Amino acid sequence: MFTTLLLGLLLYGRPAMPPDFGLGSGAVFGAFLVFCGFSAGILGWGTILSRATGLGAWALLLAPGLGAGFFSVYFLFLGSIGFPAAKVATLGLICVGALGLDLTALFHRVRGIFCWPRSLAYRAIAGILILELLGILLLTFRIYPFWDPLWYHLVGPRLWFEAGRVYFPTHHLIAFNAGAWDQIYLAGPILLGERGGGGLAAGQLFGQWCHGIFAVGTGSAALFFFLRFF
Repeated sequence: MFTTLLLGLLLYGRPAMPPDFGLGSGAVFGAFLVFCGFSAGILGWGTILSRATGLGAWALLLAPGLGAGFFSVYFLFLGSIGFPAAKVATLGLICVGALGLDLTALFHRVRGIFCWPRSLAYRAIAGILILELLGILLLTFRIYPFWDPLWYHLVGPRLWFEAGRVYFPTHHLIAFNAGAWDQIYLAGPILLGERGGGGLAAGQLFGQWCHGIFAVGTGSAALFFFLRFF
């Protein structure tokens, strides 16, 4: 994962200043590799925290949520003290979390928990869910395919990043809605952005990948799991 992060940052290069709608394929791939490293950090910290629950294989279902929650609280704390050395601190936290991630054990647990029963109805429903999820994930690679993120989900975190602190912007009242989960979207501007509007498109993609994997993706995985009981 350390190599993935380093390669991603090298391919991404310097944040493009606005307008950066022409983000090249190499920069997009680099940004995605950085996101993969960030995901490893989330799952690693989630795994570390879930081990304390004593739930065994069930802890796997908690790892993405616990890891995402951990980074949301971290970004809130970082924003409350003015984002000091934010990029370096965040990369360090990702690397520490990645050390706690055992990919081999994770693969075997996933295979054990989400093994496919013989029911044809179950396989049909699961297949539809998987196809729908793949379609949503493909959309996350398009810049600005939705209106909602530009309403407040990504606007709030970007305003926080530009201001150097987490606050309620009175000049953009709808951004009052940003909070809780939206704090994790600070990862995009911190890792790929620059104050003054740098890396806007990359930050948008990063936020969409976070939502696609850790909201829609894990929600679909949980539904896929609980379908086994019906």
